Amino acid sequence: MNYFYEREADRRDYYFFRQKNKPSTSSHFHSAQELILVKKGTMYATIGNTHYEIEAGQGCFVPRFRPHSYSYQDENTEVYTFVGDYSCFENAIQTLGGVPPTKFYFSDFSLIDPMAEYY
Repeated sequence: MNYFYEREADRRDYYFFRQKNKPSTSSHFHSAQELILVKKGTMYATIGNTHYEIEAGQGCFVPRFRPHSYSYQDENTEVYTFVGDYSCFENAIQTLGGVPPTKFYFSDFSLIDPMAEYY
């Protein structure tokens, strides 16, 4: 599989947050870490060599330099992406006692809108 290196994510204090508005993301990797939250619908992710089905109320965490891509079929799917350098996630990782699992559950949907507004 071909991947491209997303160099712009190498900047110190880099962060990016948005609601996904396209149904797929090409295979890529970068030095930043990435957090994906699915608010509605189902998203498919390939992270490294593993394929995941991520439904509403689930998310995924992509560590630095791990190749990944995403897709979804239903136009009503709501996916939020937060990409940031290590400093953006440092406190959360320390609080959790390490890097979060690749796929996880969340239930506080009310945090997504203020995050989107802030970033």
